[in-house]
Amino acid sequence: MAPKRVHLKSKSPSIRFGAVSHITVGAKGAIKDPPEKFLAAQDEIVVWAVTNASGESLTVTCKEFLRKKHLGDPEGDPHDPVTPFVWLVSDTLQLANGASGVIAGTVNYKRRDLVDGISYTIEVVGNSFAFDYDPDGDIKP
Repeated sequence: MAPKRVHLKSKSPSIRFGAVSHITVGAKGAIKDPPEKFLAAQDEIVVWAVTNASGESLTVTCKEFLRKKHLGDPEGDPHDPVTPFVWLVSDTLQLANGASGVIAGTVNYKRRDLVDGISYTIEVVGNSFAFDYDPDGDIKP
């Protein structure tokens, strides 16, 4: 099943310091509260804490890190992919229903400017659903 692309608009227009995002995957693979935008510095650890409340086992992957042409871009440039993390374990997490876990990586990124904007995708795949979420929770290394 090919993932359906869904845009997640961040509730907050601000950019917070600290790089921990909590994501709850609910029924039918829905993410109700998208990650916020955040700043992450070189060598800082970024964590996505994921809770599975979907009713079935699922796999979550952080992927498609794309550099933005400028911070105001709503999404990254598909012709400018970047690899901003060294994953502590993996960019993918498998969770049974009711379980929680983390995806974590250390920022290891050569910036183009003092602050670069990077978009990313959160892929959520279960037995009965597949979504590629494009959050506004952009990384600002």
